[in-house]
Amino acid sequence: MKTRALLLFVIFCLGTPTIALAQPPAGQTVQAQFAGTYVSTRNLKKDRAAIAQVIEELVDDMAFYKRSFARSALIESTEPCANLHVAFAADTITLNCKGHPDTTSPKNGAFINWEDDDGHIVRLSQKLDGQRIVQVFKNDDGTRENVYTLRDGGKSLLLSVTISSDQLPRPLKYSRVLQRQ
Repeated sequence: MKTRALLLFVIFCLGTPTIALAQPPAGQTVQAQFAGTYVSTRNLKKDRAAIAQVIEELVDDMAFYKRSFARSALIESTEPCANLHVAFAADTITLNCKGHPDTTSPKNGAFINWEDDDGHIVRLSQKLDGQRIVQVFKNDDGTRENVYTLRDGGKSLLLSVTISSDQLPRPLKYSRVLQRQ
């Protein structure tokens, strides 16, 4: 039953399983196609509920004494972004979720120290990988990987999130779609 619910969630978020990757128009770079502002395609309350369901299915497989802590930590770290801005400079990528610190780092994927909303230092890597931006956050507790993939000729982004930790029974995975504003 849990597998069926997860499959329905993935199909609901992604639409059809086939995703057409955008190809930049002639003369336009992938960076130019990515650059801009994107907004959530769904009500944030519905996004939060869908993510909470995936979290609940994951923590159900944990020891009862770990569930509450894991649930709280995962819900806090998966707050959906309503407004994402993507920008490029000569050697850097900047992603900004409105109301949070910019994530600016070398676009070659080199890790840097980055300070999160709570003042914690984490390792951050961002790189342009074909039609995708791969963003990785690492700390002693685990890793979060955000993969932003261009869709629909650059009209939207598919955000695929994977959170891994030795404390989790398996990685937490979910996806969202953001539309170009």
